[in-house]
Amino acid sequence: SYPLSLFYDNDIYIEIGLLLSISLFFTTLNIVPNALILKRLEFKKIAIRTIFVNIGASSLTIILAIYGFGYYAIIINSIVVSLLIFLWNYISYPIKPLFKNLLTTYSKIKHFSNYQFAFNIINYFTRHLDNIFIAKYLGNVQLGYYSRSYQLMKYPISHLTHAITPVLHPVLSKYENEQDIIYLKYIKVLKLLSISGVFVSLVSFFFSKEIIFVLFGSQWEESVIPMKYLSISIWAQMLASSSGSIFQSLNKTKKMFTAGVFSTIVIITAILIGVFYGKSINSVSIAIGVGYNIVWIITFYFLISRAFNKSFVKFLSNFYVDFLLAVIMVFVTIVINDNMRVDNILLALAIKTSVTGVAYLILLLIFKQLKHFRILFKGTGGKQ
Repeated sequence: SYPLSLFYDNDIYIEIGLLLSISLFFTTLNIVPNALILKRLEFKKIAIRTIFVNIGASSLTIILAIYGFGYYAIIINSIVVSLLIFLWNYISYPIKPLFKNLLTTYSKIKHFSNYQFAFNIINYFTRHLDNIFIAKYLGNVQLGYYSRSYQLMKYPISHLTHAITPVLHPVLSKYENEQDIIYLKYIKVLKLLSISGVFVSLVSFFFSKEIIFVLFGSQWEESVIPMKYLSISIWAQMLASSSGSIFQSLNKTKKMFTAGVFSTIVIITAILIGVFYGKSINSVSIAIGVGYNIVWIITFYFLISRAFNKSFVKFLSNFYVDFLLAVIMVFVTIVINDNMRVDNILLALAIKTSVTGVAYLILLLIFKQLKHFRILFKGTGGKQ
């Protein structure tokens, strides 16, 4: 907390850091119980826990915000969420910590976990380095506009993929020695994410103004262009976000780490170009948008060619129809956006999104792509 306050030349970060360390403590204690719950494939219990914890914590946060707690409301939310999950886990699955044979235990998992840990470290700082540089060199006001657009861009990535990716590792890990089965099942998941990602990317790009104005108001207009630029990476990030579970299922965390190193170099370069050459949040956004598309190529090259030992070019052929759909929909969405003039911003967003959705659905029917949504009903593991 103290070095952070020195970096930003603002003492407020000392207090914020100290408070958030409470959340960090309970989050750390939740790691093993969460892993055990996932290993048991108890996804229904996770869903119930998530719903109740977030409803409770969010309600408290809203009340605190109304009564003038400001950003402390968000800090308290983080603490309460981690604490409630800890209490839920401890009551449901009480675990007694053992402090013997620590080195022996570590030696059993170090080959897998060392690279997993290293990947998570570099991935975390890569994801947050843009905020650090923007706050330092472009100012907190610009960071606010950028963070809002980045937050909106991340919503579809986190919410759509989070329903699938946490399930992949525990379900597919039982096929560790049957890589062809993992590959075939994973392609089905990717196709679903890809088809969804094309639509979400288009809506986020062309209707960014309507989305921001409806959700946050016209005072956030400076977030419109950054969101537009960042949205060009939604498709790539939705697909790449699922790769970690597959690297783990294949027990190839070393290759995941190697891919992460190259990806980190790309994103850091993009951030530096945007901050120091473009000197605006718009330039940072477009640089990062392009960067994450390059990261997609790097990630899947290592996953397909190095982990699965399959042809990367043949893998790319799975998405040529999706690319064609995207090109067609660009022109369709431009026509919709240019010819539908509605004064009410909420109504405009609803109509434009609905018409775009119908057009996309028709194209999916024409190109026979709706079959890929069967995975939502059948699951990745047969009975799962």
